[in-house]
Amino acid sequence: MERRRVVRSLVVGIPLFVVTAAFLTVIAAPGDSQTPAYKSWLFTGQNLYTTGSSVGIGTPTPGAALEIQSTNPAEQLEVRNPATGSQAHSYIAITTGDTGPGIYNGLVLGYNAGGLAFLNSREYAPLALATNDIERFRITADGNIGIGTSSPLRLLHLSSGGVGSAIARIEGGPTGHAYLEFYQGTTDRGFVGWDAASGSAMRLVNKDNGPVAFSTTGQERMRIDSVGKVGIGTTSPDRLLHLQGGSLRINHSIAGGAAQILLSNPDNTDPASDAYMLVEVGGTSAGDPLTWYAIPGGSNWVTGIDNSDAGKFKTAFGTAFGTNDFLVIDTSGNVGIGTTTPQSALEVEGYIQLDLTAGAPPAADCDSAGEEGRMVFDPDADFLYICSGASGWVAK
Repeated sequence: MERRRVVRSLVVGIPLFVVTAAFLTVIAAPGDSQTPAYKSWLFTGQNLYTTGSSVGIGTPTPGAALEIQSTNPAEQLEVRNPATGSQAHSYIAITTGDTGPGIYNGLVLGYNAGGLAFLNSREYAPLALATNDIERFRITADGNIGIGTSSPLRLLHLSSGGVGSAIARIEGGPTGHAYLEFYQGTTDRGFVGWDAASGSAMRLVNKDNGPVAFSTTGQERMRIDSVGKVGIGTTSPDRLLHLQGGSLRINHSIAGGAAQILLSNPDNTDPASDAYMLVEVGGTSAGDPLTWYAIPGGSNWVTGIDNSDAGKFKTAFGTAFGTNDFLVIDTSGNVGIGTTTPQSALEVEGYIQLDLTAGAPPAADCDSAGEEGRMVFDPDADFLYICSGASGWVAK
């Protein structure tokens, strides 16, 4: 038959010890008022020893007030309350002279009747966890949690402790999401995270009918409103993209590439007549700054600076300069129509057709110096009228 020794509790209602083999079980003893005969403890083999004020279980030389040794992990320490239902509580209390005795003081480890396993500091003092003799985690008396810091300033405070970076990781399963959700009370307000179901998208989501705003140095810089309009420098964008108080710069980092802004209306009822306007800086070398106007299946016009032709300003028919350059202004201000090398203020290659008039033109159209040089042709009289300013028209 198994030999065991019962050691009664020092305090009524606190579990007592039952020693069997190399195993110590603590069970409840409600209402027990007997005084333990702890001085008469006996030992069986090497199971229980007393050395003055120290107790050894499994060792004859305890190094502390209570030391338990066993090579069998199943033969360690159990605190058990055999009661069921509302009385099924089991606790271990660690107290000092400053905290007072009992399970309502100090540090309590236990399992309550509601099925909750807990570690509870009953005092107005922090609770800390450490590894390698270094504190890693702390809950302050007010409930703030610090990881890497012993003085958390928020409900959750992560710190690298002055070394390296403080990084929090949220990891989903192989096909799952990884989200950080935000609630106001029980109302779901939004989330930020990785959405595996939508093309592996990173998302910043406001679930309310409100904007998402981005700030630096405590000042809002960009906003996406509830209907998707983006404002930069404004909190009330009135277009899909609204910039205020600054300028827009688009760079292309690849040689020979192009930086572009495309304006289009693809909802036309006839796609062949959709209108496009493209503002572009691109091409070889420094590239050509130009604006391209196009109707698919129809005409294309380009206007801008031809960087490969001495920086001349051109209007050309087609999608690029160099073939149908109809209007050219060189850097000296000479204008060429039909020629890319104008030698005068205006040089026209081809015909010039003047306005026609029947009889002499009105005198009021040639009575000041600002009107000098006007010309009009009278096909009936075969006269070319030239305005000489205040002297009036001269017929040739």
